[in-house]
Amino acid sequence: MRSRPSYWITLLTKLGLRRKHHRSQSPTAFHRKLRFEQCEDRRMLAVFMVNSDLDNTIGGNGLLTFREAVNAANQDNLPDQIVFDETVFDSNVANRIINIQLGNLVINERVTITGPSTGFVFINDASATASTAT
Repeated sequence: MRSRPSYWITLLTKLGLRRKHHRSQSPTAFHRKLRFEQCEDRRMLAVFMVNSDLDNTIGGNGLLTFREAVNAANQDNLPDQIVFDETVFDSNVANRIINIQLGNLVINERVTITGPSTGFVFINDASATASTAT
């Protein structure tokens, strides 16, 4: 393409015609198409915090019993964790015992049960159908 003399550019600009400006190819220009990439499957570990030594399944009372935590952990195919509330099961309360009275607890999913770092939790099967699994 031939270059025009500068007086022509000045004349055309005075007549109201404008030059076409080409976009510069700056290094910040992003010319790739937007697309979605599939990432690896990540799932959060569900953590159930036991804050009661009772053995019941009363919902909506603000307490989570060990039985309720086990039942909730059995609801999905994901690995879960059951922990004991440090403020309830602490070293100041001697020999905290959870008496299981409503029948056997069945754990049929992967679950990690972690006791408190201070104090102790004893789970006692006091039901009439007490049995030991091997």
